[in-house]
Amino acid sequence: KFGGEAEDYIRLADVLYEENEEKALSYYRAAYEKDPKNEWAAYRIALIVDMPETEEMFGKLQNGDSLLGRVAKTKLMEINLITKMEEVYQ
Repeated sequence: KFGGEAEDYIRLADVLYEENEEKALSYYRAAYEKDPKNEWAAYRIALIVDMPETEEMFGKLQNGDSLLGRVAKTKLMEINLITKMEEVYQ
């Protein structure tokens, strides 16, 4: 689909992120497709997309011992807490 290296797409997506998340998402996805172990691409995809893909991407990240892995684990706990609160208070 795209030529170039994953890092090239990440740099471009990072520039686009603040102005146009949807356009940035296509480049993060291209980077992730080229390098499925790229945690930054997975993290940014998880921030942009909706459930259940958000949960899926954070789930892939949470198993790592990196900073982004720990952030993903925290985000998943937050999602679960919000879901439980919505169940209780609806």
